[in-house]
Amino acid sequence: MKPIPEDVSAFTKRILHGLALEWDIIERSLRKEYRGFMKKPGFELRDLQRLWAMWDGSLKMIIVSRRLVQECPWKTVREVLLHEIAHQFTDEVLGGDHVPHGNTFKRACAILNADPAASGSLPSLYERPAEGEYDDNDRIMLRVRKLLSMAQSNSRNEAEVAMAKAHDYIAKYNIDLLESAKQMSYCSMCIGAPARRQPRDGYAISALLRDYYYVETVYVPMFVLEVSAMGKILEISGTVENVKMADYVYGFLVRVIDEQWAAFSVGKRTGRAQKTDFALGLIKGFREKLDARPKVSTECNIRRVSLVKTEDARLRAYIRERYSSLRGICRRGRRVDAVAHDAGFKAGLATILHKPVDSRSGRAIHQLEGRN
Repeated sequence: MKPIPEDVSAFTKRILHGLALEWDIIERSLRKEYRGFMKKPGFELRDLQRLWAMWDGSLKMIIVSRRLVQECPWKTVREVLLHEIAHQFTDEVLGGDHVPHGNTFKRACAILNADPAASGSLPSLYERPAEGEYDDNDRIMLRVRKLLSMAQSNSRNEAEVAMAKAHDYIAKYNIDLLESAKQMSYCSMCIGAPARRQPRDGYAISALLRDYYYVETVYVPMFVLEVSAMGKILEISGTVENVKMADYVYGFLVRVIDEQWAAFSVGKRTGRAQKTDFALGLIKGFREKLDARPKVSTECNIRRVSLVKTEDARLRAYIRERYSSLRGICRRGRRVDAVAHDAGFKAGLATILHKPVDSRSGRAIHQLEGRN
């Protein structure tokens, strides 16, 4: 839960400013044929009892619950806002809907990339994939979870083998899914926190997730409450199971970087730049570990090459549909602290991905209540 600021008035102004900025970004991201038809609404915070938010067409206003902005991360606030903008879009662009969450509204959600259930009694879209349990029939991903639990073994050799097997099973899951007649569906989820400037190690983790865990990664605009300005946040897309795994790996690596850096930097004069170099070294070391891990299943690794080419095409088609335009990010080179980087690299080589991926990760689930 977020602490309630002493200056409630200033806090309210920041929240309303953020909602207005998010609305602007969402409206500008619409395809050309839909831009300019919605009028910018007013925004208000209220002590709503049963709703997270609501669109009031008669007042041309989006009303947001104070409890939502006080208890939930901004990415959840934005998701609920997007749901209400879909109601506005339905009314002002698509001519309204006789049913509150009917087919016209669902069409609006598809156009806006909004979650139709974002104000229903369900967990947030961004938290639901990470928190949901695997289906009991999905034996492969259940096996991955058990293997990651086994990777906590005090025997380093057993832990290394368990981690290698887990990654082979992840590949097998994706191969089997691709080769089966089962239709592939994708979801997207923001991970981490929005920031005005994302650190280099964040981009490195993003690339690692994309290269090894069957997700696509995009940095999307999002309001940063702490500085009252727009920033960016990492969004991952893929099957629900792959998004769960990538989300866990992201959190795991962030924790490992913080823990290993704290141990390395004791008694040293260091700053953010040295920590970044250490983190980049750790991620590079972990990458090499993944590349050099024991090949438990020869068949699985042979078939993996064709999987990557085929699945990328399907997932990228989903990304192209979700975003009308994307551009790459170019980062300038800079001097690297070799000592910190090398120490991080060694720590990365020694890192073993472990622990089960399930709802006992400690993350809170926010139940969203609203209109039916």
